[in-house]
Amino acid sequence: HLFKLVSFVLVYRAVVATNMSAPFEMLFRDLSQSRDALVRERDLARRYIDIAGVILLVLDREGRVQLVNLQGTRVLGYDAGAIVGKNWFQHFVPAPQRDRLQEVFLRLMEGQGQLAASVESPVCDRAGAEHTIAWRNTVLRDDRGVIVGTLSSGEDITERKATEASLRASEKRFQALFEHAPDAYYICDLDGRFVDANRAAEQLLGRLREDLVGKGFVESGLLPPSQMDRALVLLRRSVRGEVTGPDELVLLHRDG
Repeated sequence: HLFKLVSFVLVYRAVVATNMSAPFEMLFRDLSQSRDALVRERDLARRYIDIAGVILLVLDREGRVQLVNLQGTRVLGYDAGAIVGKNWFQHFVPAPQRDRLQEVFLRLMEGQGQLAASVESPVCDRAGAEHTIAWRNTVLRDDRGVIVGTLSSGEDITERKATEASLRASEKRFQALFEHAPDAYYICDLDGRFVDANRAAEQLLGRLREDLVGKGFVESGLLPPSQMDRALVLLRRSVRGEVTGPDELVLLHRDG
């Protein structure tokens, strides 16, 4: 996170100071008049920018790439020389979103609307594969306050999004199996409060899950007093991570 922050600040400072032209070469000119010192500082800036684990991207008013760091070239699959100077939207944004996003960008450059501080949008790599990028954006202005472009940092969250989608699909499958299982199932938390019950459980005891969720054994009236100690012993064993069952407990139907 420190490298991300330092890199972002360095790039922002570079493009503002140079009015979008040759940002690397001008990055530390105000710090030293010594050519050797300038070279050292420039190389240090390059390392900071390239070591960042996020994409760093600078676009001018027309949407042309002025700067991209090493992580950006890795995600896109191109050398920096094949990226810089190209229109970002026409070359690196998937066709279905291309014109819409470019239109929004150009309106922003004219001062119409506000740039979203953070947004998720796709990019297209050299092989044609799409990557979902979580962008953080800021507008760049010159000394007169005129908008000259944008600076963005982007994190490739493609795998994370795929994992989230896979988990959601797994949850849906589990829920379907749980809901339509022929046996009654109750789910309790570690404090013994009911979290869920399936349809078979509702039918077995005549109690809707809404009547159980959030309640404990005593509140729910599901267990007769004679079964309470046995149920608490089983709960404590489960909390300790011990395997229990099969066990028998007497449960009370809603009608008693």
